[in-house]
Amino acid sequence: MAISSIGSAFGSGTSTAAVDVADIVSRLMSAENRPLDAINQKIASKELVISELGTIKTKAATLLDAVKVFENPNTYINTSATSDNTKVLNVSASNTASVGSYVVNVSQVAQRSLYNITGFASATDLLRTTSNNGFQMTVGSTIYSSNGSKTVNGTTTANAITAIGTSPTAESLKNWINDLRSVTQVSATLAQMDNNQWTLFISGDNEGANYDFSITGLQTDLVISGFDSENDVLSLDATNGFQLTHDGITYKTRGAGANVSAITGTGSNGAILLKDIKTWIENLSSTSNLNLIPSIELNGDLLIAQGTGNGSVINVSGINASVTSVNSDPLPLIASTQRQRTESALFTFSNLKTGDSLTIAGLTMTAKQDLTSSQAATAFNTMRDGVLPNIVSSLVDGNRSDAVTGQATIEISNVVLPTAYGTYKLTSLGSVLTMTKYVDNVATNSSSIQIITSGTSNSGANPPTVLFQSALNGQTNLSFGALGSFRVNTVLAATSAETATEIASKILNAIDSAGQVTANAWVSVPNADWANTAKTNLSATDATVMKAVITTTGNTLIRIAASTTASLGAVTGYTGLTGMDDGLVTEMAFIGTAAQLSAALKTLEAKSPDGLGKVAVHIVPSNISVRVDSVTGGISYYKAVTSVATWTNARTIAKSSTHQITTVNGTLTGYLSNVTSAAETAFLAAKLPAGNRDYWIGGSDLTLEGTWRWADGPEANQVISYSNWASGQPNNRSNEDFAEINGSAYSSKWNDDRAANTGNFYVEYNVAANSTLLRRELSLPSPGVVIISNNTDPNVVSALNYANFSGAVSGYTTGINGSQLTFTSTQLLTDISPNIAYSFTPASGSSTNFAAPVITEGGDYALATALLALPTHGLNQGDSVTVGGLRFTASRAASSAEIASAFANLANGASTGSGTAYGSYSGAISGFSSGAVVNTNQVLFTQIDSGTANSIASLANIASSTNIALVIAGTGLTVDKFTTAQDATFTVDDKSYTKTTNTVGDVISGLTLQLTGDAGIANVSVVLGEDKSEVSIKSFMTAYNDLIKATNTMNANSANSDKPGTFANSPTSLSFISDIKRKVADGATYNIGKTDSAGRPYTMSLSSLGLDYQLDGTLSYSATSLASAKSQGLRDKLLSGLRIGYSSSTDNLADLLKSQMSSIGVLTNQTSSGAESLSSLNKEKDRLEERLNKIQAGYIAQYSNLNKLLFQLNSTSQSLTSALDGLKNA
Repeated sequence: MAISSIGSAFGSGTSTAAVDVADIVSRLMSAENRPLDAINQKIASKELVISELGTIKTKAATLLDAVKVFENPNTYINTSATSDNTKVLNVSASNTASVGSYVVNVSQVAQRSLYNITGFASATDLLRTTSNNGFQMTVGSTIYSSNGSKTVNGTTTANAITAIGTSPTAESLKNWINDLRSVTQVSATLAQMDNNQWTLFISGDNEGANYDFSITGLQTDLVISGFDSENDVLSLDATNGFQLTHDGITYKTRGAGANVSAITGTGSNGAILLKDIKTWIENLSSTSNLNLIPSIELNGDLLIAQGTGNGSVINVSGINASVTSVNSDPLPLIASTQRQRTESALFTFSNLKTGDSLTIAGLTMTAKQDLTSSQAATAFNTMRDGVLPNIVSSLVDGNRSDAVTGQATIEISNVVLPTAYGTYKLTSLGSVLTMTKYVDNVATNSSSIQIITSGTSNSGANPPTVLFQSALNGQTNLSFGALGSFRVNTVLAATSAETATEIASKILNAIDSAGQVTANAWVSVPNADWANTAKTNLSATDATVMKAVITTTGNTLIRIAASTTASLGAVTGYTGLTGMDDGLVTEMAFIGTAAQLSAALKTLEAKSPDGLGKVAVHIVPSNISVRVDSVTGGISYYKAVTSVATWTNARTIAKSSTHQITTVNGTLTGYLSNVTSAAETAFLAAKLPAGNRDYWIGGSDLTLEGTWRWADGPEANQVISYSNWASGQPNNRSNEDFAEINGSAYSSKWNDDRAANTGNFYVEYNVAANSTLLRRELSLPSPGVVIISNNTDPNVVSALNYANFSGAVSGYTTGINGSQLTFTSTQLLTDISPNIAYSFTPASGSSTNFAAPVITEGGDYALATALLALPTHGLNQGDSVTVGGLRFTASRAASSAEIASAFANLANGASTGSGTAYGSYSGAISGFSSGAVVNTNQVLFTQIDSGTANSIASLANIASSTNIALVIAGTGLTVDKFTTAQDATFTVDDKSYTKTTNTVGDVISGLTLQLTGDAGIANVSVVLGEDKSEVSIKSFMTAYNDLIKATNTMNANSANSDKPGTFANSPTSLSFISDIKRKVADGATYNIGKTDSAGRPYTMSLSSLGLDYQLDGTLSYSATSLASAKSQGLRDKLLSGLRIGYSSSTDNLADLLKSQMSSIGVLTNQTSSGAESLSSLNKEKDRLEERLNKIQAGYIAQYSNLNKLLFQLNSTSQSLTSALDGLKNA
């Protein structure tokens, strides 16, 4: 602080002393707050770590979800089912459904019982029920009565249920039925259908015959119909006259017994008229208290007797109308067949010679080559519908190659199409392009062209040469003679002239950009010979000995020609010289001069199981070893130094080591090797064996005892996460702070050793995966494929290769069996023998004989049939039905089944049938016979053979009609049993089933059938739906990449990023990510638990899934690789079930992810630990803030008091000054 000085005694003025308390306290607290700032920084850092761990856990969970979907076979089943007759049934499929087809024949659907009671004017209309029991509903063996009683198996219990009166309203009857629904499974609804028209629906809840029920006891109004007027004369029963039954008591107009009251006729000579019946009912109702109100409609055609009493049931008999109303509609025709018979001609084909010509039924085939009998028959059958015009090519004009090397791309287009149908494959070997034609997968013809970049084109050379100018601009035609011509257009100039081999590769690439891979076959590896370029990169001479190391992906096998190995040198850890041509290894290494390496690499061949494998050729100094990381694709180079040095000196030597290896950014320097995985340990042991020597590596705990870190390289200062310490090590005996690998006698285990000791050491150099100065990564060649055809069907392609065709088969269908073709007429009643036209003309010099066909006569003609449905609701008394001349008239109400029975099993000419018990016959059936009743009310009528072979019976020959005499019916309240409960009956592939419901899910595994109402046949087809493999693979890739990208950002350090990540100083926090990468890099295993013929598990590389590793550890998608994998059965492999990174049922990617996120997993433990640390920091912060508050309060009080004292001193000074001034003046 600063205090202004007090003026000297008796000085010339005064000044005010003061302290800025706030400023002083603020400055003091700024220093005091430094520990608090440090704690806040720690809290912020810890909160960020916890947040980042949460992010990783979320992304890991998302990856696990994607893995589960990807590995689940149900993801790829995606079956769908269709029915070709939705009037019969619909169908749906689950993922357990099997692909196939089924024939479902439905005889009848399941249905529930349904009664419609019509005639209500409102919901409150009163109903009339029987006086003793009221309304009754019978369900099974139980009768429920509206008077409150319940009868079970004949035993009645009164007051067992709720009772309603004998005259309930429609609404109350509905409610009574619904109150019993839980025990009866019967419900009721009341609906207004029109003005003053309501209907009560009583329905069973369940389908099936076991759920049928019936109702009784509800009175319906009496309606007598069929009259012209109220003066119509009636004909009454001669014995008892007109009879009316009311509530079980019969009243009549004549005869013996009780309740007889005569009727007075008012017609001529006492004839009884319709209005006389009305008067008689009025009198009877009055005298007998029947509560009936008779009336005649205004037009006189109806007599209605409406009940108003207690619900008595009214029936009448003994009356006939004077007129009859007739309905002549024909019966419904359910199905029919026409008169026909089946005949066929069987041709047995002979072997054909070139030029032989055959014509059958309009199609002519002329052989273009010698054909076997089966080839000839198959070709003829394939082309029966004739040849489509225009030869077309599958090659897309303007298709462009990828810029594989240099900057140039190439477009290719058709110029002249080949002259013959077929499959054509373009391949390349160096600068030579070869077009090969295939028939039945057998090469039949080929033509080659050699690309050159200098000199002149020479069509007479063998093969012909075609010049491509070095500028690579313009168009060039490539002619393969009869195998077609193509135009090549180079559309971008290269920055440097491309080689002829590179141009040939691009032409191949443009033929078919989809990539037709060659799987499991030996192919030459293009561009493998780059030894002279490597010599320049390494600043070597012609005499310099270099090392070639060849590595592969996807279990790709390699070999070189035995003739080139004699001049080469073998390399430790790889196959010897004598095994280099065996084709049994996936990696290889040898040493030699540039010329010697070049001679060997020119012969390099590879065989990839799926055609997607890659080959990398590394060329390095002879004392350098090469390792490719299986996860990242990164390349490490190693050198074993056998001169001894201390660890510190070895480190210095390693960091200054370059050994001719240069990169784009300058000389590549080394470091003591950082051994970060078991794979790297195994590599060093095999490829750089230590023998009995000890080798220093880059690990040390010199900075902090017990905490081992890597000294240099990309892992510099990182805590060592992978280790291979020997038992009891490290033990820090005598200050041992440096790591070494012991010799083979100790199984390459690690040991800690002292600084003063000396040993050999490993130097490591690391470059990115995309470095091309020290290696070339090469894809295997993919032949371009061109289909020349008028049809994508390979059978058509083959047929057109075999023969020329003209015309088409007309009037016949064909069927093939080996070398035999059967022709069947498509026209009814055709006599095939004289009608089928055929001829055979042998070629000049041909001795082929073609036999006449074997004619199969159809035998007796199949007769015409008609399946008729008899009236669904049966007939009333007096109604009649006529079929084929035979008329049946019902003598009482008859059901539809009874009417059908009356017409069943009749012989031609029959004048009577089995319906005499309830009706009478007239006339006779003519020209037809009938079979048994089917589907309750249907009868099949079959035409009688007329004896005329070529006549076709017309269905008009069987006539039918219905004749309904309207005598007595019920209107007003009408009770109609609309449907009767029944089971569904059907067959599936001829196996019969009966079900109580129309929804059937237990007949065909994985399918649910929904019967929709009609009887008939439906063909059900189950197919695999859309292939969703691409979606699931991309989802997996996206989830995996999100996790890796997040990890890369969080782990970034100053060595690889301008912005260090959260875990830059503690990379081991996310060390489990490396385990995830390795599991993914291992690819997938399918057919779990099974092995191939060699006893190996079934595995798939990432390339086989359309995925490739990138430099940053992420995955990229390759549509080409996936398309190829799909063509080789990828979906079947996915359907078999697969696991990523599979070692066992508990050791795979999914289980690894689960373990990391579990309650005891790394993420959970680190998050919990971080939360505990955060809690401690917050508590420490609270304590420190409390202490600082007290300090601040003390500072404020202290300097406020000082300020007060200064004020007092200032006042005293002013007083003294005034006093002295007074004395002076005095």
